Amino acid sequence: MGAGADEQMAGYSRHRQRFSFSGWQGLLEELEMEMNRIPERNLGRDNRIIADHGRAPRLPYLDEKVVQYLASLPILAKADLRQPAGVGDKIILRVLAHRY
Repeated sequence: MGAGADEQMAGYSRHRQRFSFSGWQGLLEELEMEMNRIPERNLGRDNRIIADHGRAPRLPYLDEKVVQYLASLPILAKADLRQPAGVGDKIILRVLAHRY
């Protein structure tokens, strides 16, 4: 489960839309809003669905140390939405995947 990756590294099309209208500052505001609402919007729902199948969720992108690390990075290390979709989003993950 990749909960938190898109929210922190601009992986949704709405992030591109916000960037196109509001630039870097708008994107940063959108990502902050995403992270602030993820507990109510996503985690409760996801936990209920997963628990209904007798499992517990694993959320590596929402690990406190991972969130802190990603928050410490400049936005261009995580996303450059001037690049095409599938290239400019989740840059750090794409670089790591390519490396391995």
